[in-house]
Parts: sequence; C-alpha cells; structure tokens
Amino acid sequence: MKKHDWGLSLRTLEQLAGLPDALPERLRLLELPGEVLEDRTLCRKLERYRSSGIVFVIRELMDGTLADMIAGETLPGRIDFDRRLRARCEIFSDLGIDLIGTGLDPFAMMEESGRGSRVMLRSLFDLCDAKGVKLLLPCRIPAVPGIEAPVKKLAAFRRELLTPGIRYLVDFHIHEPGALDAPAETLAPLGLDVALFRISYRPDLGNRLEPSAVSRALGLLPGRIPEAVSILLAPGMVPMEEDALNRLSGLIASVEQSLGAEEGPSHE
Repeated sequence: MKKHDWGLSLRTLEQLAGLPDALPERLRLLELPGEVLEDRTLCRKLERYRSSGIVFVIRELMDGTLADMIAGETLPGRIDFDRRLRARCEIFSDLGIDLIGTGLDPFAMMEESGRGSRVMLRSLFDLCDAKGVKLLLPCRIPAVPGIEAPVKKLAAFRRELLTPGIRYLVDFHIHEPGALDAPAETLAPLGLDVALFRISYRPDLGNRLEPSAVSRALGLLPGRIPEAVSILLAPGMVPMEEDALNRLSGLIASVEQSLGAEEGPSHE
C-alpha cells in the first residue's frame, strides 16, 4: 500500500502557537488560517517547520462576506482589495504553498447575491495559474440541509468556472448524523479532483476518532484512495499539545494498517 500524507487542520493562531517545535513523524501537513502572515513570530515558526519538511495549506484566502461588501464599493476600493488579495497569494506561493482555500461558500456564489464573490474568485485565476497554485472549493459532508444534489451542483459550478486551477476539499463531519451512512457514490461527481479530505470533529464535545470510522469515511473517495489526496484531521478549536498529537499519530498508524489490510499484500 502507498501511504498518503496526513496532517492537522488548525482554525486559530493560538492553536499554531501552542504546537510543539517538532511534530510527530506522521503529521507532515498543516492547514493554517489565512491571517497567519500577520504574526511575525508564527511566521518564523512556520519557517522552522518548513525546513523540517512540513507542507502548508491555507484554510481561507478571504472572507466571503467581505468580498461581497467590497464588490459594492467604488472602483478604487475594489482595486485595492484585489491588490491585497494578490499580494497575500504571492506570499503564500513564495512559501511553497500550492493549495489555498478561498474562504468562500460555493453555494452562495451560485446565487445572484454571490456575484461579488465570483468576481473576486475569477480575479485570482490568472495569478494562481502563473504561480502553480490551486484554489480549493469545499464540499461538506453531510451537506447543509435544503440544498438538492449538492455534490452534483458543486461539480457543475466548477465546470462553469472554466478553469483547471480548482480542486475540491471534502470537509467530512464524521460525527454528524448520516455522515458515515452516505452512499458509496456520494463523491463520484468530483472525479479525481479531490486534493484534500478533512475529517472534522469536536473533541471539546466529547467526540473521539476511531480508526474504523476514519477508514470507513475514507472509503467514500472515488475508487481507491488516490495517493494525491492528503488527509487532514480537524479537531475544531481545541489546543493541540504533544500528548494529543501523539494520540493522533497512533490513530493514523492504525488507519494505515487497516487500509493496508483491506487492500491486501503489495505485488510491486
């Protein structure tokens, strides 16, 4: 079995500040909040992580509500906002970051009221393409109630954007009702364009990850798990100290062992 990259999704700068200087060997990826650039101390910490081989993903480049507000501004205001977005994207690219979440709700962008967000997103396409950066559209499982055929809608929306520079981030809320009962073909419309599979849970509410449940969740990915898909563990906003990280590392080892057993012995 070929192993996949595993990582940790952080929602706050405080979580990043509380991480130990050395991460467990199995955690090779960090998903970071977009405002991380505003803290010089944390930027230095990221440089140390980067030198040890840690790869970064940005959770959100911009705030969707803010993007729609800016769209209604005068032309100078829109140009200034676009300039700041591009500058941030350039810095992320220079840090070797090639996957960036937009922070925008794709289903809101499909509505007429989401025009401003669509404008902001399109303005980044040429820059991201030149820098080799891929933007991420989130696909939440279970979907927000009230949206009919959400995965098919999302795939159609991506096609309408007419850009190859977009991938999907599956945001799987493992403890929500119905999540693990999703049909095997749920994610099929996304094809092989899933870049990240984020497993979201709430340890502050008593939620715990079980290897069998994680393995079952990953089984939703189309076909066998594409080796290009990285897996993120997202424990909400709780601090992630060394003991908690070591427990996650043990969980990853168990899941990899389970997936390897299901796949059978390698014949390479």
